[in-house]
Amino acid sequence: MMRYSIEKIGNIIDSQNHFKNPTINIEDIFIDSRNIVPINQSLFVSLHSERRDGHQFIEDLYNLGYRNFLVNLTFNHTPFLEANFLKVSNVLEALQKIAVYHRNQFQFPIIGITGSNGKTIIKEWLYQLLSPNFNIVRSPRSYNSQIGVSLSVWKIQDIHNLGIFEAGISKYHEMVNLEKMIAPNIGILSHIGDAHSEGFTSIQDKLIEKLKLFKNAHKIIYNLDEITEILGQENQIQNYLSNNIQHITWSRKIKATLEIVEEKINSNTCTISAIYKDKKHKIEIPGTEQSLIDNAIYCWLVLLEMNISELDISNRMLMIENLDMRLQIKPGLNNSVLLDDSYSNDLDSLLIALNETYKKANQKKINLIISDISSNSNDINEINYFNLFKHIQLIKPNKLIFIGHQAKEYLSQHQQLINDFNLNFFTSTDEFLNQLHNFNFNNEFILIKGSRKYEFEKIIYQLEDKMHNAIMEIDLEIIIKNLHTFQAIVQPNTKIICVLKAFGYGSGSIELAKLLQQEQTTYIAVAYIDEAIELRKAGIHIPIILMNLEVLNFWQIVHYKLEPEIYSIEMFFQFFNFAKKNGLQDFPIHLKFNTGMNRVGLEFVDIDDLCQALARNNYFRLISVFSHLAEASNQDFSNKQFLNFQRICDSIKTKINYPFFKHILSSMGIPKYPQAHFDFVRLGIGLYGIQKDKLNLENPFYLYSKITQIKQLEKGDNIGYGCTTILDKPTRIATVLIGYADGYKRCFGNGTASMFVRNQLAPTIGNINMDLTMIDITNIPNVQIGDEVEVFGSHIKLAQLAQLANTIEYEILTGIGKRIKRVYLHG
Repeated sequence: MMRYSIEKIGNIIDSQNHFKNPTINIEDIFIDSRNIVPINQSLFVSLHSERRDGHQFIEDLYNLGYRNFLVNLTFNHTPFLEANFLKVSNVLEALQKIAVYHRNQFQFPIIGITGSNGKTIIKEWLYQLLSPNFNIVRSPRSYNSQIGVSLSVWKIQDIHNLGIFEAGISKYHEMVNLEKMIAPNIGILSHIGDAHSEGFTSIQDKLIEKLKLFKNAHKIIYNLDEITEILGQENQIQNYLSNNIQHITWSRKIKATLEIVEEKINSNTCTISAIYKDKKHKIEIPGTEQSLIDNAIYCWLVLLEMNISELDISNRMLMIENLDMRLQIKPGLNNSVLLDDSYSNDLDSLLIALNETYKKANQKKINLIISDISSNSNDINEINYFNLFKHIQLIKPNKLIFIGHQAKEYLSQHQQLINDFNLNFFTSTDEFLNQLHNFNFNNEFILIKGSRKYEFEKIIYQLEDKMHNAIMEIDLEIIIKNLHTFQAIVQPNTKIICVLKAFGYGSGSIELAKLLQQEQTTYIAVAYIDEAIELRKAGIHIPIILMNLEVLNFWQIVHYKLEPEIYSIEMFFQFFNFAKKNGLQDFPIHLKFNTGMNRVGLEFVDIDDLCQALARNNYFRLISVFSHLAEASNQDFSNKQFLNFQRICDSIKTKINYPFFKHILSSMGIPKYPQAHFDFVRLGIGLYGIQKDKLNLENPFYLYSKITQIKQLEKGDNIGYGCTTILDKPTRIATVLIGYADGYKRCFGNGTASMFVRNQLAPTIGNINMDLTMIDITNIPNVQIGDEVEVFGSHIKLAQLAQLANTIEYEILTGIGKRIKRVYLHG
């Protein structure tokens, strides 16, 4: 294992060094204080962004025993006498220098992938396809940013002989640093599209910036048709690359290295025929989507160029899958939680899954179900299991279950580890399932992490709480991206209150609250006390604003440390008398004033009475004064509300002798009125991409169900309740497991809305039933019972359904019934 002393790293980055022990060897570099990493051999990199300053976590890490830190020159290291500090003017640049130095110690081939779409899938497929021939290091998941590439390159070890790294950029001049760190010998330019185009003036400019990754590459692989269309003519790409680079191309239209001559769509597969080096080749891949086919062609061309045999290519391509790269959090039986990450099990992805488990388990006991680690070398597996157990020891799982044979063999040579864990070994998934009744999982967190061949979906099926065949997936990464979008536009000193009313607008409050807690959100706000209590019981400890106060709930508010919003003078004094009677001191409250919406709120005339009570006694501590806009798009009326609000705040300020926070804007107002950001803004529907302003927000919701029956009906047959739909021609219908009891509105029936199945739209037919909906699949071939149907998501937009129902998007979301299972996607 090639690693460096802290002193050596200091020399690499030319830092100002303050050493307690300069000979410590650094094995791990981490940027997230919540990660589980070995204490003695880890370097914490204190990155500073618009959203977070890593330096603020150094004291906590030091108290936990960590002793190696890369920090800014201005950081005061003197209180931390036992630690090593590397001090630099730019921490990110220093991290990248470490990556560049480390990359230059290795001479084996590196594949670098960039493009707008398909990078991660191509990388993962190449890893799967080439693993029998190479010991591969690759970017974990989609670690393709300035930081992600740095951490990915650090993973290179002398046991590897091939690297695959992806590079993503969003603006000019970013690729130069990524090129230095990856320094690819072989370049892959995937599909160039509209994704991440905000920072470029044209798609041509974005392409030219991406080509900088291949500055010193020997080969570049790309779709000649696409590049010709973007640049106008075939040879123009030569103007932006070295004369020494070899162009390896594929095309459906013109002469290329790999010329696609036929693509035959079968029921569930696609057969692709092509000419390569004057010889006809053919592969079959599982799946028929165009993007999947294109990504497979890139991989096929790489394998051909790396001289993998035709037979091996044919066999391996048939095994690739449209991998779900996201960790999925699912409800389990007996109030347990499952983290499903069962598509592969190499060491890097396993360590990421362990970190996510550690972060998200909260107070639940942790159980790990792990298959053999993928590897084609016994030497590598020895290193893999050494690293694995080093990290598992930090988690201290309640049960540690291995399926396969490698872990048991490793532990037979390392007897000292056996007593550290509650170990269980099974040779196969079926053997474990036969003994599942012996494991009483109850209120626990279970990581299920295994290679595809172990069929861990069987374990998921047995442990999952089966609420409904319909599933709403919530992509938590998109929610975080939307949060960051708002964080980037608020004023520097403005903080965000995240509002989780109405069951998190239909997305489920607990998982969102956990996510926001990890993001160190200042406040969460909920509508009713049962929502707040549920969050507290789930381990949410950050401040929670309760937006509806009731007399019967006073004791619960105090017990669960909630901060009530008070919007009437009567309620204020009811709670005030309760506080007085029970000896509360400095209990936090928030006052809501009416400035023109005329829904709820205190009035200007109430200020004197309020402030007299606050100033004369210390039962309450006023945390914030706030109001709400009636219509954010009405600028004139909003300005009147701002003036009213400022008048209220100025009056209160003169009457109490301590500061308080101010806020008036919610999601719709944040981008419109930067002058009114004040101390806080409230972010609710904006988290979920529902926003009229163009902020490049994304929708994180995907609602799916399944087909439970298919019927061939004849002309004159009726469909569903009421006999209102009489067929005028032979029709093939499919029944989908979702209805108006699940929030799929009755007005969507009779062809008003459609669902998406087998890459085509299928209109509804007949009335929507309570639990079922019928769709017309007459013109869609190969539909089968059990097929997945998109209700809304990538192809059917939530906004479209809202428009059809003459309503707003978040009415649709909040109407999705609780019996619809929520699955949370990560990364």
